[in-house]
Amino acid sequence: GRKVIYIDAEGRLKDLNFQVAGLDPSDMDIIAPVDKPLSAELLLETAYKMLCDPEYHGAILIIDSISSLISEKELDGDFSPRRAGLPKILSVFTKKVGQLLPSQRGLIIAITHYISNTSGFGKSKMSDGGVKIQYQADTRLEIAHGGEGNPAVKAVVDDNGNQVGQKINWRVVCSSMGPPGGNIQSHIRYGHGIDKTQEVLDLCLDLGLIEQRGAWFNCLFMADMKKVAKEIKPEVDLDNAEEFEKSFKYQGMRNLRTLFDENPKLVKSLEKLIKESLL
Repeated sequence: GRKVIYIDAEGRLKDLNFQVAGLDPSDMDIIAPVDKPLSAELLLETAYKMLCDPEYHGAILIIDSISSLISEKELDGDFSPRRAGLPKILSVFTKKVGQLLPSQRGLIIAITHYISNTSGFGKSKMSDGGVKIQYQADTRLEIAHGGEGNPAVKAVVDDNGNQVGQKINWRVVCSSMGPPGGNIQSHIRYGHGIDKTQEVLDLCLDLGLIEQRGAWFNCLFMADMKKVAKEIKPEVDLDNAEEFEKSFKYQGMRNLRTLFDENPKLVKSLEKLIKESLL
């Protein structure tokens, strides 16, 4: 329900990127170069003026990406390798919007990349665009290796072996909702975006709400959701324990996923149950 302002500094936004379920391109305002490159100052100033407009209160600004922003001095100069003033430009921008966003409940998502630190001092990698912007962020997530069993990016394939998405491991550098540290995983499904349903399903398996035996999945949580169970399968006898358990036992992840996809109310109830169990 929010408006989206999208700074396409990389110039890679294609029609394919709009083919996402539930996404309305008419709600997106894209700021992108047309016939010549645009400076970082001009792109950020345009976005800032839009955020100040009451029509865009509560909007989401996406900067894709910080690493591709070019300062005006660099844009007007030759091809000598330098990042003239970009960290200072970003610092001023984040300070200005930092005072603006809380009052209007806006949000900025900034994508950046790491480059090798060849100076020989400090860490082996550094954020392209400077470090000042990092201190203005409420939440910082890095796509990084999370130890054994948690690669940075893992392909997700269907039963036919076709890649349908990716499982991403995020390292929590800082968070406005809790302490830093630790790793979290999320699923990105092509044509859909962040796959919340799959994440709920995985958490149910981790917490023992779903029992897996080989290729069979037994929905143990249904014992505490008999009202929801009756809505999904009205013909099931709730007093017959054996019949009830058999009715919510599925062979293969595809059939289990179908149950979740066809019953959004069930997913919402499970999400609430998971949050309560984690408190």
